[in-house]
Amino acid sequence: MSYMGAAAVSLENREDPDRPADRHGNRPIVRGARRHTSLGEMLARRVITKRHHDAAVRFLDALSVATGGSGSCLGDGIRVTPGSRTAMPERQLNAITEVRRVMNRLGMNSDTVFWWCIVGNKSPTEFDKRFRIREGTGSSWLRVSLDQLDALYHG
Repeated sequence: MSYMGAAAVSLENREDPDRPADRHGNRPIVRGARRHTSLGEMLARRVITKRHHDAAVRFLDALSVATGGSGSCLGDGIRVTPGSRTAMPERQLNAITEVRRVMNRLGMNSDTVFWWCIVGNKSPTEFDKRFRIREGTGSSWLRVSLDQLDALYHG
């Protein structure tokens, strides 16, 4: 089962960097939106390190390319182009290979804390509550997974 969560968006008023300031140095105020992800929030709160963050972003980028634009699915939410592999772009084939390699080497699937937090955009605290485990366990498991992912990418 895959738990997909949408990124939270904060609306705010801020200065427009694309418009010139008036004679007092003030820029016009515009309404803007800022996207928040659990990955970014965990980095900001120092639950994970910059290396953890970078490894997770690399995995998400590969997953994004691997999924392509099709609606068919190849297990654990990895979407692939239907039909012959010869019709797939090489970049997508390489991304699917990378994602599968990571998932197999780390024993990852859609029921892990990694998938819950990184792909599903939910917090380790929500994982602990959902699966009724001791508080902080999800964070510990996530850091172990991210250490392994970082070692796999930069080993």
